[in-house]
Amino acid sequence: MNFLTYLENIAPEGEVILFVRQKPAVPEQFHADGAIKCSWPAFLPKKWKADQAWYCNTGCFIIDRFDEGRVAAKADACERVAFLVLDDVGTKAKVPPIAPTWIMETSPNNYQYGYTFALDDQPMKGEFSAAIVAIAAAGYTDGGAINPVRNFRLPGSINLKPGRERFASALVAFDPTKEFSLAEICTALGVVPNPADTATIRPIRLTDDGGDDVLAWTASRGDLLERGNSSGW
Repeated sequence: MNFLTYLENIAPEGEVILFVRQKPAVPEQFHADGAIKCSWPAFLPKKWKADQAWYCNTGCFIIDRFDEGRVAAKADACERVAFLVLDDVGTKAKVPPIAPTWIMETSPNNYQYGYTFALDDQPMKGEFSAAIVAIAAAGYTDGGAINPVRNFRLPGSINLKPGRERFASALVAFDPTKEFSLAEICTALGVVPNPADTATIRPIRLTDDGGDDVLAWTASRGDLLERGNSSGW
């Protein structure tokens, strides 16, 4: 089965999977760490151009919640999560003891492991958030990749990070018959999540970091939870 077609058909009726493009600013602008500044527009599943940075999002988005029909990969537009993706496997994160639905090489010897939830067993956002926090704490994924609406690489997605030499992601393993429950994954990884209502994480994105390098770094990690007040604090 074609991987993109597989992803497109995961969402239940009335919901949709979204593709997201990492779109560099024009003219080019850079963060203090050398990363290029980008916007992240979301799209309904469709054919996409090569030689660009494309992602899929882990959430199942409710079509009726899009503001005036404008699609956006925001947590408040979804309730359930379709995929669990472990980042930086083989480099920063441990190799999990449970084989995934797919493996994507995102830079040389660095992998994302993707697990598809069975349609009748897709976890709620809060439940998922509690689990992914525990999974990250156990060393199985990047600690900054712990929200329920997380982007993950598509095959051929160009890596725009500094030093990655525009590496094109490669699908190295894919078994569409492998589906999981969140409890099954947690048991295999030996983690026990906290109660969902105390572990939900809903980071927000900044449209303007005001040139503050620390604020930009915090937002890039997914650690920013509230917007500034009227005084900018």
